[in-house]
Amino acid sequence: MTAPPAPEATQASAEPRAGAAAPSKAAASFLLAWNAAIDQARSGKLQRLYADEVLYYGTRQAADFVLRHKREALARASSRGQRVSDVHIARGMNGFVVTFTKHYGASLSKSIRARLVLDETPHGLRIVEETDAATDARLARAPASGCVDALLDAVGEHPYVRADVQRVQQAGYGVQPGGLVYEEESGLVDAAWGYMHPERFETRLWIRVEEGDFTVTDALTMERLTFFGKALERVRAACGLTPPLPRRTQNPAARSGEQPERAGD
Repeated sequence: MTAPPAPEATQASAEPRAGAAAPSKAAASFLLAWNAAIDQARSGKLQRLYADEVLYYGTRQAADFVLRHKREALARASSRGQRVSDVHIARGMNGFVVTFTKHYGASLSKSIRARLVLDETPHGLRIVEETDAATDARLARAPASGCVDALLDAVGEHPYVRADVQRVQQAGYGVQPGGLVYEEESGLVDAAWGYMHPERFETRLWIRVEEGDFTVTDALTMERLTFFGKALERVRAACGLTPPLPRRTQNPAARSGEQPERAGD
């Protein structure tokens, strides 16, 4: 199997593919702009990203308080830098709810699930809530799970994906692998898996659930990955898919229990 190009050698974008929910493009771009400002310790760029009042880690605060707290945190940080991965964008009451894994600390060794709630305003998107899993636990709010989690887990466990992540990590590109969900509603999921750079998302795989089936397609070669066994069953159960999946998603290796390979290898 030919190794895929290194992350920096592929076209990278946070934009959904043709047919995905176009408004989510703005939310993905907003998240990456927010992350870049923190990653580069440019607190001045955060000012235009927050609403006048923010639910900030469980307490309602004025934007001035939030920005001052951000400036102080960035100034005293012994090791700057932040990355995001495993992004899920959903429609909210007045805009979008963006959940993601935030990587921070020395060598980005710490991580936590985090969330931004964005409102659409005449001046563009603005953050009205910023929080994380620790705050949710303190306030006894359980994070959502289901079809998307099962899909991203199955993709992350796939031998092809695991090998690619290992290759990228060994090369030291400084990117975080994970997913980005553009649209999720009853019977439909439109998502991607790839690498999070500080200011952009590099798509490697397209993920789609539609009409009782799911497909994972290589964004470079347009070939489909094959899934079987427990990973396949977890996705079927979580997404309400009707087994068996159509034969076009299976290859002889999968049916015989052999190690699956992408079509054309």
